[in-house]
Amino acid sequence: MGSKVVGDVSPMESHESGTITAEEFVTKTVVIRGMYDALKIMMPAKGVEFQAQWWVSRAQLAQGPGGTGTLTVTMVDNEAAADDPWGAGNTPVIEIEWARIEKPLQSNPKITSGYSGNTLQTLIDEVEAWRNSPQQRRRLYQIPKSNLNREANPNDDNDWITLTGKSLNISKKIAAGIEGYLVFSPIITRTTVTLGKPTTGGCGTITENPPNKINGYVYLKVADTARQQSDGTWQRVEQWQGADAWDEDLYEKV
Repeated sequence: MGSKVVGDVSPMESHESGTITAEEFVTKTVVIRGMYDALKIMMPAKGVEFQAQWWVSRAQLAQGPGGTGTLTVTMVDNEAAADDPWGAGNTPVIEIEWARIEKPLQSNPKITSGYSGNTLQTLIDEVEAWRNSPQQRRRLYQIPKSNLNREANPNDDNDWITLTGKSLNISKKIAAGIEGYLVFSPIITRTTVTLGKPTTGGCGTITENPPNKINGYVYLKVADTARQQSDGTWQRVEQWQGADAWDEDLYEKV
């Protein structure tokens, strides 16, 4: 047997409304009773202004007997809402951090200053040749002569030359256990909260204009994550990493 509705059941604010609580910040609670379906239509989203200078932080709709319902809306005042950067529709939150990247000594521009092209390649080749030399020659920082047309004889001094200059400097550092050096790369993170599910993508592409970019770097989009939160809103987190360059043979530029 169906329920019979008697009297006015349109949504009306209950006498329980108006409770104000002062804790970490001030909240106000509104209670509205009526038919469940009607209350569902008027249920507000988090972050909207529900009453003048009061913004929704939480809304709950509970079913009652006979198709009725109770809508309980908890709101924060203007000051608290302004302090919540994670609310739906608010300005995206930008974070900038610096990540460490280790590179080989041969690519350090301070050590290789003045070297480029064939000269730089010769330096790299000499260090690699030293790495691959027999221990008895490696400890003397020697490499095979470049004009040999055969394998160098480890026991013949005439087959070997001693490194000098930058090649010697780098080899000594490697022998002392210093294999690389650190560079620092900016990572820009943008967090946005929306009411609807966002469209994600674009990872692995080079872009010239990430949000709040630091000049002097080329950026690759490296992350784009969307997750639905307990209040029904969607949080999207995007990341871009800066570098001196990204190989356009490997990554598409947009």
